[in-house]
Parts: sequence; C-alpha cells; structure tokens
Amino acid sequence: MGFLEAYKYLDNLCKDMNGIGVTGYIRDMEQESNGDFYVGGWKKDYLQLKHYRYIRNQIVHENYANESNMCSDKDTA
Repeated sequence: MGFLEAYKYLDNLCKDMNGIGVTGYIRDMEQESNGDFYVGGWKKDYLQLKHYRYIRNQIVHENYANESNMCSDKDTA
C-alpha cells in the first residue's frame, strides 16, 4: 500500500470518529491542552499527524511532489 492509500485509510478512520477526517482530528487534539498528560506519546502522535497531512497536501497540490520524493516507507507504515 502506498502513502496516499494509507493516508486515505487513516482519513476514513478519523471521519468515523469525528465526521471530518485527519484535519478535524488534529483540530480536536489542538483543543485538548492536557493531552500529553493523559496519553503517552500524544505530542509525538500530534506532530506525526501534522507531518503526514503536510506530505499528503504536497503530493496532491504541488507539481514537483510525489510519493517517491516526499515520503519514506516509514511514513507509509
């Protein structure tokens, strides 16, 4: 599975939870001031989600961007 397919899967999971997707989930996380207190690794997960959304936006909107030069196998996993 490529990065965009994995991102779509993640986006659909988030839509099941909040009706919006990854962007909505990120917004929900930004509203929680003590997330890292309650959930270990919360800040890392938040930053990774923002990074994945950035990669996705670059691939979809920029002429130079594609999966091979924007993300690694780790990002896809």
